[in-house]
Amino acid sequence: MEVRTAWVKPPSLSGGLDHIGIQQLPIRIFSTLLPGITVVTDRVANYSFYPWVSWVHHEEGEALGLDFIHFLRRAECLNTLIAERHTQVTGDDERLHSRGLVGRNSLTRLVQSDELRPIDFAALAELRDDNPDSYFKNRFGGLGQYYLGPLRDLGVLQRIGDRVEVSEDVGLPLARAFDERVDRGAFLEVLSRGTASEADLDALAAFCPCHLAGNETERELLLDLLLARQGEAAEGDVLRRETLLLLLDLAQQRPEATLIALDEAFKAASLTGATDAGEPWTVPEAQQPVVNAWAAYERNDLLSIGALGVFWVALHLLEERDGAAAHSGEVGAWVTELAQETLGDLGSLPLEEAVRKTAEELPPLRDWLDASHEFQVAGTIREAARRSGDEPEACLRASATVLLALAARHGSSHPYVEARIPGDYLRDYPLNLNSFFASLDTHWAGLTVAEWLGELAATWGIEAHLRVALRKLHHESKDTFLVRMTDDGLRMPLDKTPPLPSFTASRLNRAVQFAVDLGLASWEVAHDDADAQEGEDEDGDGPLRARISEFGSQVLGALRG
Repeated sequence: MEVRTAWVKPPSLSGGLDHIGIQQLPIRIFSTLLPGITVVTDRVANYSFYPWVSWVHHEEGEALGLDFIHFLRRAECLNTLIAERHTQVTGDDERLHSRGLVGRNSLTRLVQSDELRPIDFAALAELRDDNPDSYFKNRFGGLGQYYLGPLRDLGVLQRIGDRVEVSEDVGLPLARAFDERVDRGAFLEVLSRGTASEADLDALAAFCPCHLAGNETERELLLDLLLARQGEAAEGDVLRRETLLLLLDLAQQRPEATLIALDEAFKAASLTGATDAGEPWTVPEAQQPVVNAWAAYERNDLLSIGALGVFWVALHLLEERDGAAAHSGEVGAWVTELAQETLGDLGSLPLEEAVRKTAEELPPLRDWLDASHEFQVAGTIREAARRSGDEPEACLRASATVLLALAARHGSSHPYVEARIPGDYLRDYPLNLNSFFASLDTHWAGLTVAEWLGELAATWGIEAHLRVALRKLHHESKDTFLVRMTDDGLRMPLDKTPPLPSFTASRLNRAVQFAVDLGLASWEVAHDDADAQEGEDEDGDGPLRARISEFGSQVLGALRG
């Protein structure tokens, strides 16, 4: 008789991502609005490259003597080396070429080094079990780790055992279109050899994502796929199309001199109804529900960053006291005390009065570039925590400002309806906009602002974290505890540090990259120090001046009728 003892296996230690369970709702919203695009599907060119790899292996893999796994891994490495070399040769910004391609962090050094020629990419493509220096741990490489799920959902690919098959109606046309712009024979010759010279890489430059927009057949098929231009579209396809069109629409209406990244401007415009020039963002009435859904996402993200800021302060104070407290209420009392010292008269105000006062003093909603606007203040919370040292006051002050602003002017009786969030989903994630606004009128009523922040630290911070960590331990056997409940009260393990509060990754920056790769938009990158202070992108390489292209305007006009 077989006996399984997995239940006694120690749980695996995990850093965890959403320690109080407040980011799952905004993640659910953007997943609903941009299906088929994820935070790790960096380049749309891979949506045709991977069908091509599968199709070509089916046709020629046997002759090369490579099974699909090894063929795929070599193809990924070679593809990235080609694009990295093209970045080097052209001198262009890497976002046009190699940025986001699979294994780039491991492979870039080989292109930039003058020593290793030819490049032995076959060795790096080996499975991790056979080579600890392998470019990727997942057997199916970046395809398996990042792209297979979205491409399967889009009807492009499906995995069958140790192979990946292309669909006849969607995947095969994409593969054939990709084949039109590349030299298949030359690629396979280098892939089979397993080494590549600079001349080899230069000769294969057509594989670089920058050539996608010039291949009309491939580009049009990808647009059909992402914009659901052919046949009857499912709801998710419609929502993705409307979001992409709204991005183009905003790029068209924005001021030409702007330095704000398009994805950031889109989130702000959805929340406030205004462009970065302070002008109304006018959208067709039929698309307003999608804008409202993105506004619900942004309100959730503001709630999330504000609550996570308070939680960070609570953990910081706990850490200062040698990681020990009798209970969550004691930690809340420390936060209340700090809030009274930090916020001055505001900390002593009844919460209801403070909300009214905040509503009177906030800049107009459309003026989201104002430094005192909640959209801007929210962006300072993480940095305030990172730079705090032993002074968490700035983080607490910014968090309080954002949460009070939410209470003052972002209420909605049904904030999740247009975001397609079912009511029963909220039961598993009790920290949400509904519970926030309901609590303002119930058990938070009568508290001062300082007491309210202490209550948030205790109940929306420490206690919520313990619930989430217990759930992950039960369902996933993962230990994500930042704080443990012991017989002697709360204890913070010595090896734990308070995680910095952060926004969710909305996929919008990936959608912008897709638009550029498809020729729908273009950007200029600011390089001077003055510009770099404004609108820096998430990778810290400078702001993106997003522009809709003439082709993008044509596509937008055609789909809007």
